[in-house]
Amino acid sequence: MIPWSPLGGGFLSGKYRRGEEPPEDSRIAGAVESMEEHWERRATDRNWATLEVVGKISEEIGRSYAQISLNWLLRQHGVTSPIIGARTLEQLEDNLGATGWELIAEQVNELSETSALEDVYPYRFIREAQRV
Repeated sequence: MIPWSPLGGGFLSGKYRRGEEPPEDSRIAGAVESMEEHWERRATDRNWATLEVVGKISEEIGRSYAQISLNWLLRQHGVTSPIIGARTLEQLEDNLGATGWELIAEQVNELSETSALEDVYPYRFIREAQRV
């Protein structure tokens, strides 16, 4: 799998803040409602919770939000290479810093749990049926 927009239009870069509008020059600020990068699609409770975990890990290990997010993605089964969308040389260099090191298992697990998508039908039904 080759994931497109692995930083969610820059959402996982750490430049966005809960309760604030996106910076005017950002990719998300310019996204119209029909686009995947639209602010309402990105500024969800699950995404803010994920960003909080990324920030905590960033403080712990001294890596950028983007590096942590991309490193986590590279640890996912089936992912061969993300398609990064750096708009500046600085962003590209930062993104490339996601390689050559690894998050520890606890960090990968915490990010995976926090960012997990909700089960939808029929998967939710199957999971619940298996508990009975």
